[in-house]
Amino acid sequence: MESPQLCALGRDGVLRLVRRSRLRFDRMLRTGTVFHMLSSLDELGRTGFTAIASTAAEAEALYENTRATLLEEAELAAATRPGSRPSSAQMSTGGGSRVLVALGAGNA
Repeated sequence: MESPQLCALGRDGVLRLVRRSRLRFDRMLRTGTVFHMLSSLDELGRTGFTAIASTAAEAEALYENTRATLLEEAELAAATRPGSRPSSAQMSTGGGSRVLVALGAGNA
């Protein structure tokens, strides 16, 4: 996903968010969100993540929750950043693909 507001949140902001929320991957439950392309956040406002859950519906819900949480936190970071102006920029998928993984009972 890509959004100018994600630059304000940056890699460190996303990592702080992951540590304090349920967005991280839980190895015991084998569900959660795995982030990638974090180095692109500060300059390009672009990152990727994979939502992993027991079913496709749960993975889709996790993906949407992660996307919404990132955008909400990025908007707050942009609004409180010194010298920032309110932005009406829209989030873009940046031409990337949505990655969802459903681990059914037969998948070990």
